[in-house]
Amino acid sequence: MKDKLHIRFLWLLVPFLAASCLYLFLYQYNNKYTRTTIQPANGLLILSEKELQTNPVRFLKSGWSFYPDQLLSPEDFSDGIPDSYQFYTQIGQRSHFHSYRLPDSPHGYGTYVLWLSLPAEQSYTLELPEIFSACRLYVDDQLVLTLGDPDPAHYIPRIQERLITFTSTGMTRLILCVSDYSHYYSGMVYPPAFGLSHNVELYHNLRIGICIAFESLALLIAVLAIFLGLHSHQKNILIFAVLCISIIGFTAYPLFHTFLIVPVFPWYSLELFSGYVVAWLVLVLHNRLCSMDQHLCRISQGTALIVCIIALCYGLTSASLTVPVMNGFSILTNWYKAFCVLYLLASSADALSRRQPDTLALFCGDVFYGTAFLWDLLLPAYEPVYGGWLTEWGTLILFLCMLYTLWHDITQAYIFRYSFQEERRQLTRQVAIQQSHYLSLTEKIDETIRMRHDQRHHMQLLRSCLEHQQYEQMKEYLNEYEDSYELGERTVLCRNLVIDAILQYYHGLCQKQQIKFAVDAQLPADLPISDIDLSILFGNLLENAYDACKEVAAPAAYIQIKAGWQNEKLYFRIENSYKNLIHKHQDKYLSTKHEGYGVGTESVKALTERYHGQIKFDVTDQFFRVSVILGSTQS
Repeated sequence: MKDKLHIRFLWLLVPFLAASCLYLFLYQYNNKYTRTTIQPANGLLILSEKELQTNPVRFLKSGWSFYPDQLLSPEDFSDGIPDSYQFYTQIGQRSHFHSYRLPDSPHGYGTYVLWLSLPAEQSYTLELPEIFSACRLYVDDQLVLTLGDPDPAHYIPRIQERLITFTSTGMTRLILCVSDYSHYYSGMVYPPAFGLSHNVELYHNLRIGICIAFESLALLIAVLAIFLGLHSHQKNILIFAVLCISIIGFTAYPLFHTFLIVPVFPWYSLELFSGYVVAWLVLVLHNRLCSMDQHLCRISQGTALIVCIIALCYGLTSASLTVPVMNGFSILTNWYKAFCVLYLLASSADALSRRQPDTLALFCGDVFYGTAFLWDLLLPAYEPVYGGWLTEWGTLILFLCMLYTLWHDITQAYIFRYSFQEERRQLTRQVAIQQSHYLSLTEKIDETIRMRHDQRHHMQLLRSCLEHQQYEQMKEYLNEYEDSYELGERTVLCRNLVIDAILQYYHGLCQKQQIKFAVDAQLPADLPISDIDLSILFGNLLENAYDACKEVAAPAAYIQIKAGWQNEKLYFRIENSYKNLIHKHQDKYLSTKHEGYGVGTESVKALTERYHGQIKFDVTDQFFRVSVILGSTQS
């Protein structure tokens, strides 16, 4: 009992440690907040030529001067620093404004200011992320960017990620006026990237390129999943396709906000809603893959659906949110995430204990998914340089594990279907052989009955001739009877009944197609090889030979068969003429009847391996020959 507990603990510990290593690595090396570069201090950033060459791109995460409830312009700084309340802030430290006029309101406006001391006569670029939800940017007292209108009296929300390029003149001042009255985030939430133009643009293009590649791959998987789901009528695959589309809706915001200027409503509500739809679909698909109890399915999926609706309402009513409501939603979502993680782990562990197939990968994905939420709570100061947040990485890994599980199900279903079709084909052929054999026997039985019926009349006539000593008439009658009636004898091609039935069947087909059919099968009646395997061996190879000969002109078409039993081994060789070109791929013969590999030859190869035998193919311009040796026992 203790050993089983230790094993289960290891199954949980190993993926947890692997996931933790991954997320700690991302936190340390893919995090804007852990980049060791010179940062602004007290509203001033001083960079030398050497520092710029060493670190051409940095993220301005701290030391910004912030003036709450003030929309300042360069004129306000004409006489020095404005006489207004200001403090120094770290970007991302708070996700919304704390309005002094309305203490419970997350909305308001303010101004970010930063002085840059830079080497002159160089081109610099500032990658400005989404500013919630309207902004004006001044560089060296010049208005260089306007998105929407941050003036509270004429507020128009507009958002876009932008690149601003300028040439330094030594001391450069950035003034960013922002306002928000329509979103659950306010101001500058994400650290902007700054540095030499070429390097910042390269970083920006690489980040967008990675996003495009991921979204394209997700879209391709979604399209393929829809096609396979509709073609195979598997509901799990269709649910997975919808999950792919939801993930695209949740993670495509960098592309959306880079190429388009968008309002807050309704796009951010849909983005938030898509994220919780992903969690709901994960639960739905997870329950189906783990074959969970219906009551648990209803409870878990119903809870997830309710949270989806709450998230949608939260996004649609973001303009009227208060700080207590936002804090309440944050607490609710944290509890919900904990519920999801615990439920996924428990359900996959239960499926493993029930030996539910293909749930090990799902369990590992659940551990990575849950560990992502844990470290997301423990490491809040994380802003990815490339890719998504920790929870998005966890979702991606779980997504890949589900994809693996579904793909394994698809391949298993295909193999089953393929095996069923092949078995059906074999049975159809066996039925045809048995029917032919039965008809042949029936004809012989009818002929025997008819002969016995006529025999009485013949005997009466002969007796009459004998009584009257009409010997010449008797002789003539016997000669006439012998010429007019020949008893057809069925030639036995092999003493083994199964093989003989197969040979007789194809012998009859070859006679109809004028194909020469020669057999030398010196085999005993009983062989230590199952009748099914004998049928596979002789049936498949004879079928292939017959199909090949049908394409050859009558005089040249032939099939030669030689079989023997010696030293506890079956020796079998079949040679036939052919016309169509024979193609191979990776040492496998391609079928001439359909796309893909030849079914018959692959079945015989598998049979040969099971009986520790050998198979050899000889192909010339005139003939195709297969030689097989089978042992008497299979593995």
